[in-house]
Amino acid sequence: MKAHVCVLLGSLALPANVAAAGDTIRIPIGQQEGAVSPTPLPHRGMKRDQVRARYGPPGAHSAAVGDPPISRWHYDGFTVYFEEDTVVHSVVTHVPRHPVTPSAGP
Repeated sequence: MKAHVCVLLGSLALPANVAAAGDTIRIPIGQQEGAVSPTPLPHRGMKRDQVRARYGPPGAHSAAVGDPPISRWHYDGFTVYFEEDTVVHSVVTHVPRHPVTPSAGP
């Protein structure tokens, strides 16, 4: 009985954020080092024509969805989110530092 109590108390002493071997730790993109754009991103409140004048046409775009309608313009290195004609957010495109490669099957 005494040994069981020691094991139980010892396991409670470990911090909750200690990862066991083999666990996957996920870090939100905004908290990862190096998530900085080499150029200033479009800021909240800019209009579509201002974004196009400064950054050129997007490489791709996504149609508006939802209510209010939110659309996206995709540039090399960042994405701009619009609510109707106004920028609501711009984000750097995540590029993994160490890309995961599919493992070969047995």
